[in-house]
Amino acid sequence: MKRIAVSMIGPLLLCALCAQAASPASAERDLYLEVTVKDEAGAPVWRAEITLEGFPSWEGRPAHTGAEGWAVFTGLAKGDYRIRVSAPHYGSAVYEDHLITSDNIDIVLRRESESGKRSGASSVSLADLAAPRKAQAEYKKGMAHLEKGRYEKGRQAFLAAVAAYPAYSAAYAGLGTSLLQLRRREEALQAFERAVKLNNGSYDAQLSIGLIRNDQKRYGEAYPHLQAAAALRSNHPWQLHYEMGRTYYGLNRLPEAEKSFQQARQARPRYGNLYLLLANTFALQQKYEYAIPELEEFLRVAPASPTADEVRSKLSLLRAEVERQKNEALNSQ
Repeated sequence: MKRIAVSMIGPLLLCALCAQAASPASAERDLYLEVTVKDEAGAPVWRAEITLEGFPSWEGRPAHTGAEGWAVFTGLAKGDYRIRVSAPHYGSAVYEDHLITSDNIDIVLRRESESGKRSGASSVSLADLAAPRKAQAEYKKGMAHLEKGRYEKGRQAFLAAVAAYPAYSAAYAGLGTSLLQLRRREEALQAFERAVKLNNGSYDAQLSIGLIRNDQKRYGEAYPHLQAAAALRSNHPWQLHYEMGRTYYGLNRLPEAEKSFQQARQARPRYGNLYLLLANTFALQQKYEYAIPELEEFLRVAPASPTADEVRSKLSLLRAEVERQKNEALNSQ
């Protein structure tokens, strides 16, 4: 029977395309990660060394970029990976995507003279400004450790900072970030919540609480923290749009999820999962003609993805359904 039931399209997409975000980490070991390294002018960085940590088969086996500035890791399982990148005459960088699936990411390396600069993300409370020198010194140590991906040392420094000054909101936010990177999420959540209690203008803490609550599927609890983060910045980074999209999606507020994912995609056009989530959002609203170009773009962005064949299959189903609906509309005239 060739006719496709309309009610089946959405579930089919959800089962196939969201498998990366919902299945156990041990279920797939055929994911990939493509890393492109550029300088601040957008030029590719040649011979950058990329180390993938968190997956035993790749631990300690660096890859090096070629003339086009990219390298690829294959045969990965879904999970938390830390990516370290360095190159001669450049500073180092650490990228951590808390739940990496098949993805294409860009990493920017700064020249050594610029690599130590960091822009603040949160408003500073008056209490933080009153922190004694010892606490400030430990906080600065913690931030330096974070910049270099030394998360355990960062955790220890931030703990020393809050021990010296218990009202130090920024140090609690730094502690939460260290714990998050160390995969100690419950402790990280407690640190972020403490940071927000001391200073609700902490952007990093508000966003991170929203991220953790989204991962826990506690979307109603994620929402107010993401809204607070949004109020703290007029220029929203893609991560905030992405997390807001996840929250709206989980709350079944699909038009709002659609808008948030589109905003995130505009800022991060090579993040394949955004296209899949957006396609699912359209499919659940039975807007199949809009889901099709999202899946097509996913195949352009991530053609080597292990889910590519599955996406092509769903594309065929969607195209057939859209064509059927057109013919049905013509016949009814």
